[in-house]
Amino acid sequence: MKKTGIIIGVVAVIALIVCLVPLKEVAYTNPMPLNFEASNYTRIDTIEVYRPVGSCGCNRELVEVAVQIACVDVTNMDTIAGNFTVTFSGITPASDLYPLVIKLSLNASEQRTAECPTESLGNWTYEAIPTIKEIHYKKVSLLDYLLHYTQ
Repeated sequence: MKKTGIIIGVVAVIALIVCLVPLKEVAYTNPMPLNFEASNYTRIDTIEVYRPVGSCGCNRELVEVAVQIACVDVTNMDTIAGNFTVTFSGITPASDLYPLVIKLSLNASEQRTAECPTESLGNWTYEAIPTIKEIHYKKVSLLDYLLHYTQ
């Protein structure tokens, strides 16, 4: 009888440890939008592009073209480095070399400019989005780990 009580007591203690005591460390992501500032402006410059020449357009020559450049200054105002995606809308790039979506990696307090040259600049907009997520760690009980963190 005494042995049965001891066995039940040991099983109860083990069950409490498995169910309640945080023993296993797990990682989880908590999206943290970075503090940043963005401002837009335009400037005029020249770029070199290849243009088709001749009646068939088979040959190409390098020419300078005056372009307007849509610019977005992004400043990371946060204390940690992060990635930012700038998406231009309402413009057509001057050539295939210039994307409408530009990714910037910025250190804390760093500023960089996303640019998209275009031959004709009308009413354009942009969107700047921070894409960093911060990973945190917490300890959970073995039961919680088995129920929620394993597949």
